[in-house]
Amino acid sequence: MRMMPVPEPTAPDPRSRAPYEVAESLYVEMAPQMLRLATRALPPGSGLEDAEDLVQGVFVEFLRMQAANPQLVVGHGWFMRRLRSRLVDYYRRRQREQAQQTSLAAAYVSPAADDHFERVVELSNVFDAISDSTDRATLGLRLLGLSESEIATRLNLPGRWSARRRMDRVRRQLRSIRPRVTTHLPASTPHHMAKATKSD
Repeated sequence: MRMMPVPEPTAPDPRSRAPYEVAESLYVEMAPQMLRLATRALPPGSGLEDAEDLVQGVFVEFLRMQAANPQLVVGHGWFMRRLRSRLVDYYRRRQREQAQQTSLAAAYVSPAADDHFERVVELSNVFDAISDSTDRATLGLRLLGLSESEIATRLNLPGRWSARRRMDRVRRQLRSIRPRVTTHLPASTPHHMAKATKSD
């Protein structure tokens, strides 16, 4: 009797694994790099726990997506984009908290607290108008007073010229949408500051 050939074993399709197994494998592979980026990008005063929370939040989001669609496959770039987006949200939350504290303190000594609150709302609208998450993170760090070199280091950009180019792109984008908000943005260099002032 002729025997049927036995098929060679094949590696299991990663998509056939349970969602938590896929997430665990990706976490082991991606988490160290993501944690380094988050630690560098977070503003002074933030701790390792904050960076870990941001990274874990990305994987929790991935697990929810996998549970809804087990066949879903995302690349490594998705995790980095989601991390940058969460960093932007973190900056915005911190800035709102600081602005609220400042507004509460100013309410007792200055009648201009309403003007300050309007500035906070306007700043939130500025971030909403920027489509690129890295550009938003660049603006957030610049508003916190970091130099172009520090921004490049924290966001893992090629160099300070890259941070400057992103800030210039932010200004052009905001100027085309709402010219008056660009007067509040910190300039990359004195030359850019003079140019922005004249154009406004």
